[in-house]
Amino acid sequence: VPSSGPVLGGTKVTLTGSNFTAGSLFCKFWSNQSTIDLRTAASFLSSSRAACTTPSVSQSQFVSISISLNAQDFSPFFLYMSFFFFPQPVIAQLSPSAGPAQSGGSTLVRATNLRASSTFLCQITNVQTSGTVLNSTFAVCPIPQIQPKVYSTTYKQYYPSEVLPGTFRQYAIGSYPLEVSIDGQIFTNSKILYTYYDTPAVDSVVPSIGSKSAVGVVAIIRGRNLLADYGGPYCRYGGVGATKSFIITSTLLRCNVPTVPLGKTVFVEISLNGQEFEAQLSVTYSFMADAPRLQSAVLTDTFDSININFDV
Repeated sequence: VPSSGPVLGGTKVTLTGSNFTAGSLFCKFWSNQSTIDLRTAASFLSSSRAACTTPSVSQSQFVSISISLNAQDFSPFFLYMSFFFFPQPVIAQLSPSAGPAQSGGSTLVRATNLRASSTFLCQITNVQTSGTVLNSTFAVCPIPQIQPKVYSTTYKQYYPSEVLPGTFRQYAIGSYPLEVSIDGQIFTNSKILYTYYDTPAVDSVVPSIGSKSAVGVVAIIRGRNLLADYGGPYCRYGGVGATKSFIITSTLLRCNVPTVPLGKTVFVEISLNGQEFEAQLSVTYSFMADAPRLQSAVLTDTFDSININFDV
């Protein structure tokens, strides 16, 4: 374990068996098909476990693994064609290539030589996360949060602040290389950068109230950190109506207001990369019905009152 590693070597493989003893332990990686016979020193872990590091090989291939207790005589009981040397992946592109520092997110990785693996990891800053290989060309990597959230006064009236785990590590906003590992040990060295940016802040929205059924309403958003560098910005209202916005100035944004089925008050959400929307530094927009309309009237179990709901 693991049962595969890159051709450049360096993967630590743990072997399980019996009658292992401390001393001159060696592993042999070999194949009759390609005349490979490479040996590396092994570490004694217990009478049933030993570990060795894979050597580098010239090409992708399956090999057998044997173990020796005296560095000369190798056991006739070996793992036949049980380890696969694969070509090291090379990352070509990240999409999106940027995201919010206070929220994290995910990115689609385009690369060569990807392969499905239960040990597939992604790494950015010094944080490692489990990724998902889609096929030989694409994988999805989670992007960890690197800054604690900051909240607007309005947001704190509705929602509690997040509680970060004790393992959370804070990093400066900036660009960091994202790398992947198929064997969970040896990472790529592609140096494709992912950029963390400041959360866009919404200080006001005009108008802040409108009809839930009005078509063609445009709101002007005044805020900070409104950039068009990462494919956006986009805006939406309580998770509804995500549309590309138009930057008027560095602090003004024009955003279409969608129609909604029910009257409600929601937060205006901004995304600079078209994928991760944030509202923790925002204000609300209220969708109002054209006129109060009765939704339901329910007699209570005690028959002494009626619960009435209006769409307003």
